[in-house]
Amino acid sequence: MNKGILFAAITALVWGFLPIKLKVALSFADSFTIVWFRFAIAFLFLFSYYMLKNRENIKILLKPPILAIIAAFALAFNYYGYIHGIALTTPGSAQIIIVSGPMSLALAGFLFFGEKINRYQILGFLVLLSGFVLFYFDKLSGFTNTSNFNIGSLWVLSAGLSWGLYATLQKKLARNYNPQQLNLIFYGLSALLYLPMVNFSQVATFNSNQWGLMLLLGLNTLIAYGCIGEALKRIPANQVGVIVTLNPLLALLIIGIITNLGFTFIDSENLGMLGISGAILFIIGAILVISRGKK
Repeated sequence: MNKGILFAAITALVWGFLPIKLKVALSFADSFTIVWFRFAIAFLFLFSYYMLKNRENIKILLKPPILAIIAAFALAFNYYGYIHGIALTTPGSAQIIIVSGPMSLALAGFLFFGEKINRYQILGFLVLLSGFVLFYFDKLSGFTNTSNFNIGSLWVLSAGLSWGLYATLQKKLARNYNPQQLNLIFYGLSALLYLPMVNFSQVATFNSNQWGLMLLLGLNTLIAYGCIGEALKRIPANQVGVIVTLNPLLALLIIGIITNLGFTFIDSENLGMLGISGAILFIIGAILVISRGKK
């Protein structure tokens, strides 16, 4: 398997578990505190690695590229918008709406990086979009507080578009910089940005399980963004974008398994025929885009 595709697939898999962890974390911590932990832990691990292995790579923090700073702010907003949206909707719904990010990255590949598109890929995008619309309206019809759902959906949509900006800049920067060096900037600057908003009195009450969950959330950031940086360096942005869009279906599968096993810490994602049809179209569309068809 192409290494770039493998890295993108790992990102999709890791993100499949993310909304479940975040929903649980929101039961004992506020959004700003959770976001800060995700960035701070990832930064500490990566910084420590470079301190031991290659201190030269840390020097990028002294004079970061302006595009990397912009990308860091975009990623920082993505993190808050996403978790705030999850608080108002459901993990499964948020995962479907957040595909606005990977899809905007895929489109950026065609618009800004000169990646070729053919009729099979155009058809794939249309099928994928149709699946998204069907799924969204299926979830909306089953949500009791439609006002909260719509507001939360807007937060997640904004977070997705912000992620698209981050990933587009990351793809451009990856031509001249090591992806993991760039991650040092993204994690470090974002952690500094959210530091004044951390509720440390809340942190002082964490038990061992809650600390463990925060560690897992930080490692999720480290693994996912480490892999996506490597993927963007190796394969076209449109392929990365579409592979990552498969993570909502992984999330729904994981949520279904958890709830069927009798666990109650996460609500089930009840899908009607409209939602199931949307999910199937989603997969078909993604396959069409990734396969690239005949040139």
